[in-house]
Amino acid sequence: PGFSTLSDADIISGRGMGLAIVAEKIKELGGDLNIQSQKNVGTKFTVDVPFTRAILRAQLIQIADDLFAIPTENIKQIYFYNPNQIEYIEGEQYYKINSKSLPLIHLNEHLNMVDKSTTNSHKKIAIWCQKDEENSAVFIADKHLQQLDVVVKPFKSNYSDSRDILGSTITGEGVICLIIDVLSIISSKLNENIISNLN
Repeated sequence: PGFSTLSDADIISGRGMGLAIVAEKIKELGGDLNIQSQKNVGTKFTVDVPFTRAILRAQLIQIADDLFAIPTENIKQIYFYNPNQIEYIEGEQYYKINSKSLPLIHLNEHLNMVDKSTTNSHKKIAIWCQKDEENSAVFIADKHLQQLDVVVKPFKSNYSDSRDILGSTITGEGVICLIIDVLSIISSKLNENIISNLN
């Protein structure tokens, strides 16, 4: 239940459920809905949606045969993938960049993508993504494409139960592209490593 302008409610309308859904969706975008109501005067609705959440700069990548995007603000550097830079620490894969050993995530495996292409490993890319100075990871994708500004939209699909998808967008060619929430994946990976070290 939520705000309603009706004095009498029934099973279908007048209970403010519609507005409650709108408020929930706005909060998912990191925004806020404010309602100011004054008797015999009127009601004012103020919707605040962060511009950076609605439109963001993204790096298009290819995983298997599908397009995905990663917010460029989360990307520190992109390299050509070199399998010789992989090392194992306590059974987990890490990718060595300079003097750092960073958790390694193969996006095709993480997203359960079936690769029907014949992309060789030396053509893949390693994307160093950073949550903060202490928390980062390297993501392996098949190919990197152009950067572009995208409008973030909610998306329902087979990935709808995953917190690893930030939203979706449509490219200039009309192709639906999912936006990967790399920060969520980094957090999950770090939590897995902490739990593993405790056992």
